[in-house]
Formats: sequence, structure tokens, C-alpha cells
Amino acid sequence: MNPAKWTHKKSVERGLTIYKTGMSRYWRARLYDRSIRKYVTKTTMETDRQEASIIAREWKVKYLQGATSHLVEKANW
Repeated sequence: MNPAKWTHKKSVERGLTIYKTGMSRYWRARLYDRSIRKYVTKTTMETDRQEASIIAREWKVKYLQGATSHLVEKANW
């Protein structure tokens, strides 16, 4: 078995997924960024799935706020 392969996967909400690989005990968050048409990932540093889901949602909000604030700054030029 490939150790980098996903061993567990859970959809948190539309565009946001948490998953584990065989290489780590921690859950990772994966978010689809429509503005760049790519997935961005971040470790949650959590071993509990429910805690990882909460952290992933918080990260999504912060990430999207950062993305939109960049657009607002660019529009004010």
C-alpha cells in the first residue's frame, strides 16, 4: 500500500474535505479555491475527526476572507 494514499476521507461541506493518509495520524483539510481553480491543503494538527472538522471550517473562513480582501485592495487601486 502506498503510504501517501488517503486512508480516511470525510466531506465537511461543499468544497471542503478532511482526510488522513497512511503517513500521518493527523487529519488534513482540502479546500477548492475557485479563483485559482486549484485545491489548497493544510494540516489540522488534530487526531480527532470532529475537532479536525471544526478547525477546517475555521480555516476555510479565514482563507476566503484573505482571498476576498486581496480582491478589494486590488479594486481600490
